Formats: sequence, structure tokens, C-alpha cells
Amino acid sequence: MSKTKTIVCFFVILVILFSSSCKKIVQSEFPDIEQKPVINGIIVQDSVIKINVSLSGKLDSNDLTFVENAVISLYVDDVLTETLYHSEEGMYISNIVAEPDKEYSCIVKIPDFDDVKCSCKIPPKTDILDVTLSNLAYIDAEGTIFPAVTIKFRNNPDTLLYYEVAIKNLRYDSYYERNDDFYASLVGIEDPVLINEGLPIAVFSNKIITGDEYTMTLNYFTMGTSWNLSHLYPIIVELRSINFEYYQYAQALYLYKKQLGNESIDGRILPLSIYSNVENGFGIFAGYSTNATDTIYPN
Repeated sequence: MSKTKTIVCFFVILVILFSSSCKKIVQSEFPDIEQKPVINGIIVQDSVIKINVSLSGKLDSNDLTFVENAVISLYVDDVLTETLYHSEEGMYISNIVAEPDKEYSCIVKIPDFDDVKCSCKIPPKTDILDVTLSNLAYIDAEGTIFPAVTIKFRNNPDTLLYYEVAIKNLRYDSYYERNDDFYASLVGIEDPVLINEGLPIAVFSNKIITGDEYTMTLNYFTMGTSWNLSHLYPIIVELRSINFEYYQYAQALYLYKKQLGNESIDGRILPLSIYSNVENGFGIFAGYSTNATDTIYPN
């Protein structure tokens, strides 16, 4: 065999070896797991209480299995106040409007399952003292300029409290009607309280806030840029006083979504559980009260 043919054969063998070594069997079917009830309810002050009931499914399941035959007993400060029945798509809607400083509990009865229990308390609103919008506030490494909101609010340093700041962008159509509002994401976090939390979301505690007031600046992204300038929309800034369960869930949910978007090099996703305060089931039963600004228009 000539030297050239020998070299060609050698490379062909290498290609075959590497091709076969890179093959990996991807599991497309998953074994059945024990189904459990899933209870989801975010209680908002001054709004009626809504609770969604479904069943957990396999990893490859896309559709939720809603529960339509549950009976939910709703308690307010340990007093049975109302019985909720199914409305549509697993949703159970109460006539009770949530109030601060009250504890809401529910016992969910579903045939063939143990009783599911969950409870939480809604904290009172926190006063917003001042809010300002800066159109040109932060420049990233690529030279894109982002706006920022600076919010000043009251704080009680003697009590461990939890907050969330949400920046709602109001988009209008050609007829100047509200259309497709969205909440902004954060960029270039510089606030020490948020840095201490370690996540790029405006969900935080007052653990390191020492005064009766605090001022926080949030650089944010509005989902679009033109010539290195962020698109600007009218905004409404919400300061939410959240309970511990909401705080834990929001942070765990961010990490879970981040993990789904960052698969390892071999295609596997590391397991990460989402916080749940539901007994004999999964899901979250939490809440908040909120103060919101009037609409703030960019200059």
C-alpha cells in the first residue's frame, strides 16, 4: 500500500472512531412518577383570592392536568370563611378580598389524595417616598445606554422585611391605546442590597438596610435598542411588600429558569428544586401588597 493510501486510511479510521464516540442515547421516554396535587396561589392585597389546582406530571409532559373536582376550605386567621368550587381550567375563585396582616390558609380535598394544606400571611404596604426616572443612566461594555429608576421607600430596620420592585413598561399602539405591557429586566446591578442577594432580580430583604429609609437605583432593559439607545416607554413602578414564601419562591424560580437555559456540555441539566410551602403536594401559596406610582413619562 502506498504512503498516501496509508495516510487516507488512517484519517478515515480516526473519523469513524470520533463519530462513534460522540454518539449518545437521549432518553425520550420517562417512567411514571407518583402524581401529587399542585397548588398555586399568589394572593395580592385588595384583590380576590384565586387558587389553581392541577396534578404533577412526567418530565416530558407538556399539558397540565387541571383538577376540577377539588373542594377548597379557605380560612382567615384560622376561621373557616368560605368554600371554593371549580370555575374553569383548575381555577378556584373566592369572593374574599385579601387584606394585609391577615393569615390565609386553605385545606384542599381531592378524591384519592391526602388533604393538601398551605398558608401564608400578607404584609402591609410600604410607603414610596420618591421615584425618579433617568433616561441615560448606565452604559454597558458594548456602549449601549440604559435608563434607570431611583426609588426611595420607608423601612423598618427592627423587623426582617422582604421587598420586590417591578418596573412595568406601557406600550401603546398607533391609536394610543395600551397594548402589550411588560416588566423590565435589570442590567448593570450596582446597588449593594441587590449585590448582597447575589441574583439579578429586584427581590430582596432589608437584612443589611439600617435606616428608616432607603434609596435604590435600578438600571433596566426595555427589550429593544436603536443606535445604542434603549427604547423608552412610560412606566409604572411597583414596590411590593412580599412575604417570606414569595421571597423564597421568586429566587428559586429564577435559578430554575436559569438552569434550564444553561445546559451542561454533555446535554444534562443539574436537578434543582423550586421552593414550595404546600403540605402533601407541590406549588406555592404566597402573597404581597403593593404600592404603585402614577404613570411616569420619559423626557
